[in-house]
Amino acid sequence: MATAAPPPFCRADALQRYWTAQGATQGLQITLGLYADRACRLPARPHVQVLVAGRPVRLRQVPYRLGAENAPRRTIAPRRPASVVLRWENWCGRRGPVSIRLTLGGATVVAPLGSETTSGPACVDRARPSTLGVSLFVRR
Repeated sequence: MATAAPPPFCRADALQRYWTAQGATQGLQITLGLYADRACRLPARPHVQVLVAGRPVRLRQVPYRLGAENAPRRTIAPRRPASVVLRWENWCGRRGPVSIRLTLGGATVVAPLGSETTSGPACVDRARPSTLGVSLFVRR
């Protein structure tokens, strides 16, 4: 009995995307949801960059754990979403419009986060680097 071939890798430019951003006292939490018309495979974590005023921000990326749900969702079924949570903290650089650059499957898209997130998170300690926590892709 032959096994079915795995679905192709998801491409950022072929996915429907939705973003929500919520500022907190010391950080900015961004939820990125994805869904596709056809099944496709995801990496455990996406490749993301934060942009301020269109320029990449220098920061340290770290894993962001989502509690009990720590098993990655590796395949998106047709019209069934997956999401990833980004937690950006300690931004002491210049202010400006914030966007996220997402690369999946060799394709890249840039999405502005909107007017409520134009300044990024608070600067808590200039001696510490800015950090971006990136969760696994999980079921939505």
